[in-house]
Amino acid sequence: MLINNLIYECDERYSQNKDGCQCEYCKREICNESNCAECLRKIHYPEKDSEKRTYDCVNMADYYYCRYSYRYASEVVYGLRQFRDIMKLDTLKVMSVGCGPCTELAAIDYLHQNRELNYKKLEFRGIDPLKNMWKYIWEDIDEYYQGQVKFYERDILELVDIIVERNGFRIL
Repeated sequence: MLINNLIYECDERYSQNKDGCQCEYCKREICNESNCAECLRKIHYPEKDSEKRTYDCVNMADYYYCRYSYRYASEVVYGLRQFRDIMKLDTLKVMSVGCGPCTELAAIDYLHQNRELNYKKLEFRGIDPLKNMWKYIWEDIDEYYQGQVKFYERDILELVDIIVERNGFRIL
C-alpha cells in the first residue's frame, strides 16, 4: 500500500539524515530538538512565533509525512466515501492543487486496494510550487506508480494564465 511504503521510505531517510540536515535552519542550529517538530510548529502556528517558517526542507517533509499522513489520508478516505458515483469509474482523474506529499493519493490507493474504488486507470496530476521540499516523496510515489502519475512544479495561478492564453478565454 502506498501510504505504508511512503512512511517506510520517509522514516528511513529521516532516521539517516536528522542530525545531518542541511536546511538553513538546521545549519544554524535553530532546530534545537534535533527533529523537525519545532519548525513545523512555527509553520502551523505562525501567530505564536516571531520567526516565520515555510515548507522548505526535505528532512521536514519526511518528518511531516510520518507524523501526519495517516491522519490526513483517513479524512480523505472518509470524504471520498461520501461520493458514491466515483466508486465505479473506469478512469479516475484527479488534479491535486497544492498536492504537497499527496496524502489524497494515499487515500485513493487505500480505497483501491480495499476494492472500494474500482478504477482500471488512474490519471493523477499533482501541482505544487515546492518541488524541492517534496522531491523525494514524489520520487517514491513515481516509483510506486511506475511513472503513471505526473507532478508539476508550478503555482496554480501561472497554469490558469497559460490555459487562458492558449484557449483565448476572457476573464471577466
